[in-house]
Amino acid sequence: MLCAVSGARADSLEWRTAFDWFTSAQAIFPPGSPGDPGNRILRIPLLAVESETRPSLRFDYATFQFLVRPSFAAGASTTRIDRAWQDPKLGIRADWVDLYGTWRITDSLSLSYGLQNYQWGPAETLSPSNPIFHQPYTRTSLTLIRGKHLVRANISPSRSWSIVVILEPRDNGEPAFVHGAPFDRKALVKLEYARPAGDRYLGITAGKGETSRGWFGEYGVFSLTDAFSIYGDARHTMGSDVLYPTGILEPGRSFAATQASSRTIQTIAVAGARYQFADGEDLRIEYVHNGPGYSSDQLALSARTVASLAAIDPSVVGAYTSPGLDIVGRMYLYASARLPKLGPHDHISLSAQYLQSLTSRNGALIVNTEWIYNDALVFFISAAAVPGTQGEDLTRLSRGYWLMGGRFSR
Repeated sequence: MLCAVSGARADSLEWRTAFDWFTSAQAIFPPGSPGDPGNRILRIPLLAVESETRPSLRFDYATFQFLVRPSFAAGASTTRIDRAWQDPKLGIRADWVDLYGTWRITDSLSLSYGLQNYQWGPAETLSPSNPIFHQPYTRTSLTLIRGKHLVRANISPSRSWSIVVILEPRDNGEPAFVHGAPFDRKALVKLEYARPAGDRYLGITAGKGETSRGWFGEYGVFSLTDAFSIYGDARHTMGSDVLYPTGILEPGRSFAATQASSRTIQTIAVAGARYQFADGEDLRIEYVHNGPGYSSDQLALSARTVASLAAIDPSVVGAYTSPGLDIVGRMYLYASARLPKLGPHDHISLSAQYLQSLTSRNGALIVNTEWIYNDALVFFISAAAVPGTQGEDLTRLSRGYWLMGGRFSR
């Protein structure tokens, strides 16, 4: 919905409103792994129902823009521990998704500040060159990425060149990416060259945290034909802040950043290829190299560590679930297919993704489908299955899930 108020000046105040209401039910299949016997340690909620609203309001006045996007949710969940169902838990939450303002100083310079979800990168699995945001490789119709406190300057000296400078001065309240680590203020600069047609672009990034190590990265897309393109995204650091199992089964010593002082360059990289058909069908394949990831021995050791110490040292649970890795293993293959126009009147879309671990030889299959009932109402179903050995990189937290619900928009 677009509204406007005009005054005597040429400038006018315009605002746009939008509203999404989600209702969903979800079931998660517990891992049953050596790291979480009987779901006694992780206590993963196995059944949940939730109702969530996501209103959006955008103001435009002259060279200023302000975006407000909160999220409000209420729901109930329950879990099973050692085959005994627990009493349901009720909960409510309120989050800011976006809350920021932008000042367009000139056609080539703008400044933004506030909670923003600012991302880039051509790959679906990971965006290594952007270490500020960590989004899951499994995404559904409910996936929500909360904004970070950012000061951002966008500079566009020409149609082809752009420079972005980002500062992250404050914490947004989310749990630390590396368990137990204090908030780390960061600074990042991104330089990008893109052809006017948008079929080829190349970017480089570099940054440093107040306490963490610096990094540099690169990303790009090269279109070979109108339909076929290849792409990549990578980041390189000296050493790693990741928490690894040490093999010392003592409280406070079982996980540590053992590579923190290493002089070895650690690389996280994604290389992929994409074929897009004229009607919107999309096929992709990607290879993920995760240099600081766990080996198969480290995966097994982390499971034994959390099973042995969780009762006397709860911090090992956080280190087990949040060691500072977007994806836990070292090597993966990924394939996806999207079919956007199926069924009567092209109102059904279907996507399928498969992630195969080359570290532990297990895989994850994710299927998402949406049915556009009318202009306001969309129904969705998602399901994932993670077969393979228990306690490996993809089965350590879940063996799969199903999700169903609807979205009302106006």
